[in-house]
Amino acid sequence: MTAIEATTAQAVASPNDSLQRILVSPCHQVPMRSEGRWDSRQPRLSCTNCGTRFHAYGGVYDFRTASSGGKAAARSFESQWQRRWRGEFERQTLYGADADAELETTLNAFDVSSGAIAESWILDAGCGSGRLGTSLARLGANVVGLDMAETIRLVAGCSRMPNLHFLQANVMRPPLRAGSFDFVWSAGVLHHTGAPRDAFNRLAALVRPGGRLAVWLYSAERFSPFLAMRRMLPFARRMPEPAAAALCKYLAIPLYLAGGLAPLLGRRWLPLATIRFGLYDSLTPCYQSRHTEREVRDWFAVRVRKWSDLGLSGEREG
Repeated sequence: MTAIEATTAQAVASPNDSLQRILVSPCHQVPMRSEGRWDSRQPRLSCTNCGTRFHAYGGVYDFRTASSGGKAAARSFESQWQRRWRGEFERQTLYGADADAELETTLNAFDVSSGAIAESWILDAGCGSGRLGTSLARLGANVVGLDMAETIRLVAGCSRMPNLHFLQANVMRPPLRAGSFDFVWSAGVLHHTGAPRDAFNRLAALVRPGGRLAVWLYSAERFSPFLAMRRMLPFARRMPEPAAAALCKYLAIPLYLAGGLAPLLGRRWLPLATIRFGLYDSLTPCYQSRHTEREVRDWFAVRVRKWSDLGLSGEREG
């Protein structure tokens, strides 16, 4: 048993009835059958088409397949979140925002009040730390957090909420039935997939008629010191992980000092820990793309609402 599995050994592995109704196999998008007892050490589900089995480890079902890919893209994020769990990056914030600010941003993106999401189904695609899912579940929503990284088991181990579920899967092959969600959220994820438009389409298919999809991507129209560093140091993503982490640590110092000029440009002076986190997020992933607002607007086949620099949301037509 790995350290992650040991940490989350007591997490509940069996999906409840409502979640199981929207689960499908990532290989053939068909219903799955349960095998074995839910309280056994490794309960599993299997595809009713090809029989492929999907096991639960550390309380989280692993829906990755050999053909789904994405493991290389997830590797840097596994290390990133592990380092955050060890306290090497931000502690109470993510990208400078605390949990309340993150929740407010999400509700604003969907143009909905906190009291209006109870009993709704929400997908957090690329859930990372799982903090947002926890906040939404506390408001009474049924939340599914999906992520490729192994650290999702640590996230699940910290949650005992019956309306909060975590799945290990690729956004390119989500094990979820089409049209199952009232709200689908994906921030800072699509540009790391290597095929952002295809990933967008996969997520859009999961939104029910009348439901809403909100995405946020890196902008190609706004200067980013993190992007500048990635362009200057293309070798960083091929470095051994400890060396890349050390590089981010030292590069953050001059960026932090230069950040003293940020208020003069109408931007925030970011804390040193936030800059280290942002550098790691930019330098180490194998895929990273930048997009224009016009491009992402064209992905939506409906009227779009802009809620951030390159944060857009749209309602699926019936």
